[in-house]
Amino acid sequence: MRRSGLGLALTLLSCQRSELSYVVPPPPVGSGPVILVVEREGSIESVLGAPGPELGALAPVTTQRDEPIRLYAFGYDQPLESFGLQMGPLRIDPSGRLLPPANVAYTADLGLDPVVRWEVPEGPVLPSLRLAIAPSFDCPIFEATAWPTANLGTVSSGVAWGGEALVFTEDGHALAVTQLGPRPLEPLGIPVTAAFGGEDGTLWVGDQTGILSTGRYDNQRLTFSPVASTTLPSPIRRLAGAQPDPQLELYTLGDAGNLEVYRGGAFSLLTSIRPGVWPSPLLWISPGQALYASPETTGTVVGDPQGQVLTIMLETHGAVVTAFGLLPGGLLAGTERGETYLLDFQTQSWKLDEQPLPTGVSHLLGYEEGAFVFGSDGELAFRAGDGRFCPTQHFGFGRPTAAVVLGRDLVVGAGVEANGQPLGLYYLTRVN
Repeated sequence: MRRSGLGLALTLLSCQRSELSYVVPPPPVGSGPVILVVEREGSIESVLGAPGPELGALAPVTTQRDEPIRLYAFGYDQPLESFGLQMGPLRIDPSGRLLPPANVAYTADLGLDPVVRWEVPEGPVLPSLRLAIAPSFDCPIFEATAWPTANLGTVSSGVAWGGEALVFTEDGHALAVTQLGPRPLEPLGIPVTAAFGGEDGTLWVGDQTGILSTGRYDNQRLTFSPVASTTLPSPIRRLAGAQPDPQLELYTLGDAGNLEVYRGGAFSLLTSIRPGVWPSPLLWISPGQALYASPETTGTVVGDPQGQVLTIMLETHGAVVTAFGLLPGGLLAGTERGETYLLDFQTQSWKLDEQPLPTGVSHLLGYEEGAFVFGSDGELAFRAGDGRFCPTQHFGFGRPTAAVVLGRDLVVGAGVEANGQPLGLYYLTRVN
């Protein structure tokens, strides 16, 4: 049962008297969370943390009418997590932390009188109550180091390669990046727009003319050779793939809206997407399947090489999907409004997360049983595997154009000169 507002509906049941009574709700406890303690015959029976406005949803208290029961309600103006506690049932632990000092506190007795009156206690109550600390969850914290890249052009893509990140620019430059800084490699002579690192030590890059090239990196220089051209000669903006047995498969998205697959030494056109919303995300899922988003259909899975298209519908209420990220057991999609959706592979259904960013999502990267959500204005939020979001960090750079996970750190190419942000390469060092 439930009372409106901060109503605390407690059902009073009796084996001898089948009567139903309602506890008068406590006075306002503020807008923050509340800890409710139920004490029966001098012993604490249960402790519960709940959002203030949802007190009416607390579990009923069952009682014999002649049993002495006392209730305590403690109101706070900050999240219980800031005290190392959590919402829901709280466990008493003699070695845990003391009950945090409350902003407001009330107590009430349940007795023969069906009307329960809440009172402000004259002094401290339950001064020795200790509660178990919630399992620790350390949000990743980063410090940024920036290096200008205006003379090299816009960073278009990057891959983790051993202990380095290899990043490429649309002007044909390449850099090997570590925490010590970027190391320029010999100019490629290829205007790289997308890159992919194969499991066999082979690098693949797409360029502004629709040519796919393969190459090697020997820690000193990069060498590439063209292998094939897309069926529609337009810049390759997205490149995603894997090397499942028996052969490599790479999916590409071009400026002309051409979604193609490179398999067996040649390209095949799978479908054409109406151009207009770029960059469109692309993600390899499993052999024979890649995920992309189009203006007409959000969340389309490409099936066999003959171009059969299977669809997983994602209703975003008008928002354009701008990023995909693969997680253990699921897949994330980000939108231009900063929302994230989780696709559960078992149920094939999407679930909307809380909105982690005030701006659009530009990239989603898996990281230590979670994912990083990059914002279009230089924000960075971490989403844990259970769906919780860490506080957003702001680094002040422009729209990320490429992002790479390098061990516990991140390498980001960002900045758009037209928006007044200098082009730059950023190394984000994890400090916790």
